[in-house]
Amino acid sequence: MGSGHYRLQHGDAAYLTARGSGQYNHPGGLFYGGVAPTYSRQLTERIAADYALAGRKVAVIDYHTGLGPHGHGELIAGHDPDSDAAQRSREWYGSSLTEPLKGTSITVPLLGMSQYGWSRLVGDGLTFVSLEFGTLPPRGMQRALAQDHWLHNNGHCDWSAEQTQRIKKVMYDAYCPPEDAWREMVLFRCRQVARQATAGLQAQRG
Repeated sequence: MGSGHYRLQHGDAAYLTARGSGQYNHPGGLFYGGVAPTYSRQLTERIAADYALAGRKVAVIDYHTGLGPHGHGELIAGHDPDSDAAQRSREWYGSSLTEPLKGTSITVPLLGMSQYGWSRLVGDGLTFVSLEFGTLPPRGMQRALAQDHWLHNNGHCDWSAEQTQRIKKVMYDAYCPPEDAWREMVLFRCRQVARQATAGLQAQRG
C-alpha cells in the first residue's frame, strides 16, 4: 500500500503517526529503527547512570528542527495529559506549551520517542518537553529527507561527488537554515525555555 492510498484510507493524522513512529520491517524504508540500540540511546543511558538520575528531579529539553512555521519554537509536552508531570510542565512553561495527546500541537502522538526512554531511566521526577523549530514547508522537508534516504539506500555514498554534496546541502539547510534571522529566533527561544526550566526545577526542589 502506497503512502497516498494509506492517507486516503486512514486520514492525515494516522498517516503522520504511522510514518513518524518508525518501522522495523523494511531496512530500506524511511525511519527504519535498526537492529541494535542507537548511539544516542546508549549515550542517554550512560548519562543517566553516570549522574545517578534515577529517582531524582530532572528537566529535559529535547531540541528538534523541521516542523512548523519558519523560526517558530513550539514547546511540546512529553507526558500524559493527566499526569503530575504534565501539570508540572504547564506550570513551568505556561500557555505556549502544546500537547499532542490533547490535539493542540503541530505534531501528532508518536511511538518510540525519547521521552519514553527518559521516563524509564528517571521515573516520576522527570519533566520532559520537546522544542521544535520550524524550517521549511512540509513538502520541502519531505523532499530533502527522500533525497538523502535515496542517496544512502543506493550503495556506497561518495562524499566527494557533486551529487552527494548537493543533496547533503539541501538536507543541512532544511534542518538548519543559513539565515541569521532564523538562528537569532532559535537562540532567543532556547534561552527563554532554558530559563523557565531552571526556575521550575529550582521551585520543584524547594
